[in-house]
Amino acid sequence: MTSIPASASPSSSTRASALAPSSPSTGKPKDAVPSFGIMWTILRSIGDISLPFFFSSVHVSSSHLVPSSNTPLIVCSNHTSTILDVAILSSHFPERRPLHFWAKAGFFKNSITRFILTSSGNIKVDRRNKNNQALFSGTFEAMKNGGAIALFPEGGSYTIPNLAQLKMGGAWAALEYSRYLQLQNETETGKNQAQGTSRIEVKILPAAVVFDDKSKFRSRAELRFGKAISLDAYIEEFLSSPSPSIDLAIKDRSKLEDGTIPATPESMTRFNTIAGEDEQKYASPAHRAVARLTNDLQTAIERLTFNAPDWETYQATRTARELIFELDPATGVVVKEGMDEYVELCRALLTILTLDSKQSTNARRALFLYSCLLHLANVSNLTLAAATAANAPHTPFTAFSQPLRSFLLRLPLYVPLYGLTLIPTYILPSKVAHHFAAREEESLSSVKTLVSFFFTSILYGGLLVKGMQWARWSPPSLLVGLAGVWLMHDIGRTNIDTAYGLVKQVRFGYRLWRAGVNPWIAPQQTSTRSSSFPPPPKESSPPHKFSGWSRLPTATINISNNNNSDNLQSSISAKRTHSLFFYGTLVHPKILSRVIGNSGSHLRIQNAVLPGAQLYHVKGEEYPGLIQTTSPSPSVSSSPAAVGVKGTLVTGLSHADVACLDAFEGDEYERLPVTVIPDPNAPVESNSARLANAGGAPLHSILAGLTKDRIAQLCNREHLYNGIGAQVYSWTAGEERLDLDKVWEFDVFARENAKNWISDDDDDDDDDEKREVEHEHEYQLVDQIHATTITTSMLTVTPPNVPSTPTTDQMEKLVRDNEGEGEGEGEGEGEDEDESEADWIQTQAKHLTSNAKVQEAINKVVRMLREKPSIQFYVDRAFSSSSKPQQRGGGGDNLKRSALRDRELLGALFKAREMARNALKILVESSVVVDDEKYEEETMACLLRAKIRAMSRVGVQLQGDNNKLKLYVDAPWPFTKTQVDKYYANLEFSKAESKKSA
Repeated sequence: MTSIPASASPSSSTRASALAPSSPSTGKPKDAVPSFGIMWTILRSIGDISLPFFFSSVHVSSSHLVPSSNTPLIVCSNHTSTILDVAILSSHFPERRPLHFWAKAGFFKNSITRFILTSSGNIKVDRRNKNNQALFSGTFEAMKNGGAIALFPEGGSYTIPNLAQLKMGGAWAALEYSRYLQLQNETETGKNQAQGTSRIEVKILPAAVVFDDKSKFRSRAELRFGKAISLDAYIEEFLSSPSPSIDLAIKDRSKLEDGTIPATPESMTRFNTIAGEDEQKYASPAHRAVARLTNDLQTAIERLTFNAPDWETYQATRTARELIFELDPATGVVVKEGMDEYVELCRALLTILTLDSKQSTNARRALFLYSCLLHLANVSNLTLAAATAANAPHTPFTAFSQPLRSFLLRLPLYVPLYGLTLIPTYILPSKVAHHFAAREEESLSSVKTLVSFFFTSILYGGLLVKGMQWARWSPPSLLVGLAGVWLMHDIGRTNIDTAYGLVKQVRFGYRLWRAGVNPWIAPQQTSTRSSSFPPPPKESSPPHKFSGWSRLPTATINISNNNNSDNLQSSISAKRTHSLFFYGTLVHPKILSRVIGNSGSHLRIQNAVLPGAQLYHVKGEEYPGLIQTTSPSPSVSSSPAAVGVKGTLVTGLSHADVACLDAFEGDEYERLPVTVIPDPNAPVESNSARLANAGGAPLHSILAGLTKDRIAQLCNREHLYNGIGAQVYSWTAGEERLDLDKVWEFDVFARENAKNWISDDDDDDDDDEKREVEHEHEYQLVDQIHATTITTSMLTVTPPNVPSTPTTDQMEKLVRDNEGEGEGEGEGEGEDEDESEADWIQTQAKHLTSNAKVQEAINKVVRMLREKPSIQFYVDRAFSSSSKPQQRGGGGDNLKRSALRDRELLGALFKAREMARNALKILVESSVVVDDEKYEEETMACLLRAKIRAMSRVGVQLQGDNNKLKLYVDAPWPFTKTQVDKYYANLEFSKAESKKSA
């Protein structure tokens, strides 16, 4: 154990290392013994005032791991913000313990800076000194008096998606201190024996300052501590090395020095070699000990921080967390996870977003694409969530007028609070920061905070002087003025989150109004292209007009000995499926089976409601035309939430199924993305099960449970938020062919006209005895597709002189060929997949919008932010005339950034949000497969428990007795009821657990 003699007469009232200047009797320079003076108090007070202003919260976790205040420490932290890291450590270190920071010796030459640095406890370090004992002399004096040294061993402040490799300066300082103690013991042995020696352990304390968005105003911060590292495992090896004062050792070590490392306070040691190298390559035992200690310190700090392999994964993970924790669906209240759960949640999301699966890749890309669109449109996810919430306005004008009305109602409070401080405290600091530190995200928040403090102090000082002047400089006026200024500052800080959120909603609502974009139906108002990943199938695949999201998890292909065509169809469609909402004849299981050409055992069907739509009679026909109710009409209720079309939600449809459905519907309809609300009271069945259970039942009985009251109940705003993405056949043949004065009723059609589409005595097993119905001609085109498909399959699978019924091996080959995994053609498809891997950005930009300029803008920004931090500087740089295309498809240099209220850009933004939500929900719902099943459960349980705790904090209804409570809500998005039952132990938890970390 490394230890030092304790002070002979310690005083409990004296803070460790807060010493007065050394006396002349010590024989040491005045600034050789670090001490804390008036500047430490002033600078820390500035931090105490500024941090609550810039951050909405600063949380300290694991403070119980910090050793007592009389234990000498070297605190090693990450460094992602230039000044705020220092401020957070100084202001929020447990017990308000003062911290010494290293400062370059050159800063002490000027008398003013020397006074500021010395009075604030900084330690002068001269890296030109080749003797370690002299180099660290100030550090040793501070630790000898029980002080704490704070270092940033990364070697600088960085904006990268992971922790940088640590320099070895901190490890050298800690272990050289042990040599210092050894020398002290040799010279003071007699004195120590006479006085008696109590020993105090010396440790390195890993720490981390974590931000959820470090450059954003009113973001959150957390100071985390790890378990202190004892030097016992390294001291013996380190002390076995010769003294570093030997010239030969210095020459040998100088060969490994990196002279290119900048002279920052945290790298001012001669031994600034980067860690992570094999410590066995060092000849000196001291070097090996230092390398081992630095590697262990790197691991300890990595455990306290979130580290992603690249910017794409980092931004996708952050966006996924923001989508899961945004708004309560019923009340619209912000649901935020605890900052003490931030790192664990990010790691859990990182785990599922980096799996070797198609769902994981699709979700990661969709989330990153949505993140880039947010930066391109300069809007936050929370603002977008408020615009699309269940209780949000449903027209472009009300999207602007509703938040504006809320803001105007609060204006009498905001005018006296922010009228004077708006420019010097908020607007001017932001402009200054983006002018001088636009490209350095690590400096943006620091500049904003310091400039704001400077101008606000001048403003408050002027108000105080004016107040005292008005009161003729009476002493009570000083107290009243100070109280008034502090009260105005405190009330302003309390209300700033609400005011800032309303301002952002008003600005975004104005853009929606000017662009004429409805936040509820924006994806349908823009392009009708696909919003799914990966790119659409190649020309060899069956033709289709829209490839949408499947709401079912990817199934595992399982070929059995049962040579049933339904099993084959289920296997082929396991990986690429569609979800559709049917509202007319296709609701009947027999008609659906007739159209797709099989019993539909691979499908999953549930009764559902499509809100915000209406059915009208097609003139001269029995079938309806579905119209999205984008604006009220005389026959339609003015509230879109009050309008709903009942039908069935069918998931698991293959490309071949959709091709047949497209042919059946004809060119009068087009598939468009919608949000459907399943009826939780209705069972989820396969189409074959419906054929067996209700195949002979009349059509109107299938949807009998969806009465008008039930539809109105499902279309309530609380249920709208839990809708599922699907597609629907929407009428596109023109409103002139519709009778808009006559609403089409499903029950009337089912009773009077359904018999014209399917016969009651229809038997799928005996096609020759089928009774032809009135509209049999509607199936002719579908029958031709079936015949072509069967012929092609038999030619592909069945060789000559072989029975027509395929064997198990033949079915497996057919499945592989359809999935592009076979030989020959499969190899060509593999090359195409590599091509799509390189061009997925350009492909998805085309899916988001048909506007070429917006496509190019999306392409440029996504490619830029894959390599750079997601700040506005790099978004603007993507459109700079001097920038060159990053990759193929980078576009020309003359492209200008799209206007923020561009209709196509806003439509693409809403569509990207829906894509990201759908992809994330599919990933969470699917079976997460990792090597360790226990780790899988911990990952999902971490996310689910954090979500439920966050909901409970904003008042989710609870029931139960005593301390055992049970959540009384549906499964929180994006989780399923099955996952809730599996990972949350029947939802039971205590009040104390609701405050615990994940």
